[in-house]
Amino acid sequence: MKRDPVSEPARALPGPIVIAALAILGFVVAGRRDTYTEPGQLNAAFWPRTIFVLLILACMAKSWSQLSARRISSIGSATIAEAEEPPAETDPRKLWAGIALIVGFVAGIELIGFALACFLFLLGFIYLGGWRGLLSLAGFSLAGTVVMLYVFVKVVYLPLPKGLGVFEDVTVALYRVLRIF
Repeated sequence: MKRDPVSEPARALPGPIVIAALAILGFVVAGRRDTYTEPGQLNAAFWPRTIFVLLILACMAKSWSQLSARRISSIGSATIAEAEEPPAETDPRKLWAGIALIVGFVAGIELIGFALACFLFLLGFIYLGGWRGLLSLAGFSLAGTVVMLYVFVKVVYLPLPKGLGVFEDVTVALYRVLRIF
C-alpha cells in the first residue's frame, strides 16, 4: 500500500504539540520549586526550566518541519515524495522498553540515587540503541554518569538525590572519590 505524502506529516504533527504542551507544564512546575540559592549561583529550577525551554523549541522546530514537508508535498511534484525512503518501522518492544527505562529512572532516582540510576539508565538506553560491546558500553555509561555528576553538582550546584540507606553511603563515597565534595 502506497503512503499518501501529503497526509504523513499531518499525522505526525500532534506528537510534537502534545510534548510541547507537557514541557510547558513541566516548565511551570519546575519554577515552583522553593529553594534557597546564594547570590551569584543558579537556583535549582534553572536547569530543569532550561531543558523544558529547549524541548519546547525542539518541538516547535519539528512542527515547523512537518508543516513545511506537508506544504512541499502538496505543492511539489510526486518525484520528491517518491525519491524519499519510507521511514524505518519502529519496534514497539524497544519503544516500550525505552519508556520503561525513563519511568524506572524517575521512580528509582530517589531510592538508589542519581549516580546509580543515571549509570543504569545510560547502560540500558544505549543497549536498546544497538550498542553491544559490553566493556565499551559500561565505560561510556560510567563516563557519562561522571560527567553529569560534575556538571550538575560542581558546576550548577544542583543537589541530586543520593538515595536511601546504603545507596546514600555509596553515593557519598563516590562523591569523595571524585572529589565532588
